[in-house]
Amino acid sequence: MAQLKVMRNLDWIDHPQARASDEPCNEPQPAFALVSLDLGGRIVGWNGGAKALSGYAAEDVLGRFGGALLCAEDRDGIIFIDGLTRALREGCSPVERWHRRCDGSRFWATGTTTLRLHGDSAVSGFLVSFKDASLPLPEDPSTSTIQDARYWVRSALTSVHAIALQTVRAVSCDQDVGTALERRIVALAGAYDARLEAASQVTLFDLLSRALWPRTDPATVRLEGPSVRIGGNAVQMLSLAIDELLANALVHGSLLTSCGSLAVSWALRPHQSGAPQLEIRWIERGGKPIGTPARSGFGRKLIEKALPYELGAETCLDFQPEGLCCSISLPLSEIGCAADR
Repeated sequence: MAQLKVMRNLDWIDHPQARASDEPCNEPQPAFALVSLDLGGRIVGWNGGAKALSGYAAEDVLGRFGGALLCAEDRDGIIFIDGLTRALREGCSPVERWHRRCDGSRFWATGTTTLRLHGDSAVSGFLVSFKDASLPLPEDPSTSTIQDARYWVRSALTSVHAIALQTVRAVSCDQDVGTALERRIVALAGAYDARLEAASQVTLFDLLSRALWPRTDPATVRLEGPSVRIGGNAVQMLSLAIDELLANALVHGSLLTSCGSLAVSWALRPHQSGAPQLEIRWIERGGKPIGTPARSGFGRKLIEKALPYELGAETCLDFQPEGLCCSISLPLSEIGCAADR
């Protein structure tokens, strides 16, 4: 089982004084919306950030089914319920979807759904935290194509997500198939989002943090390397590769157990040809003993075949008994890489 992400001592979000935060005040509203749900998915807590993002006051939403408000493309509540089910199964689930405002407009929400515990172990409900990840409209009309691209990519992937989940359910596919498909669609949306959000370049540290921190215990993960910016297709391809490595670590690798650890390091070094390279090393330790898989799955093909084809990378997956070691060497000329001074 993946490491469990839980939220404790959150009674404040259901407290009457917290609900009264909809009253006018001079203090800035929180950037994040925090929505507390009971086990049936009904809204029992609504903070000032939720009101600021959605326009709904607490008295308008308390007691209502969260799927009716929190997922604009999910009329039947399927995506919403699947998110809660995944959180119950794995401890947390990502929020990457369109949300609806009270005026009928919508915004792209990104965040997580986690469990709320009563006492030491009893699950009492869920906490959905999210922010508005929509891009502001550009001041220069000539750059509006970036906003348009982001809008249509997200709309298309949201529809694909809903269709895929309903198809998996209709044909009675193995639950693992549906989970893997959902995770990869969400990862693809995040990869496109990172590329468009960066506009030109994004730091490798930010790319790793975006994937790792919502799903891992920071005490078990170490990131180390210089400030390096990458751009273009490399942002998208590396985002997908990181997601596959992380999923494997959580299900089969070092992050499956509480004593496991993950270290990701990177450095700029010259290649044998003399050309500068970005070398990334992903090292897992402390998990169950592993061996080389008999079958080459999607993640392995992505790293061993797609990265070399798309980015000219040299990759190596070493399934050591003490943990997976993955190395990725990328020519700077192929990834728009720059080191911050």
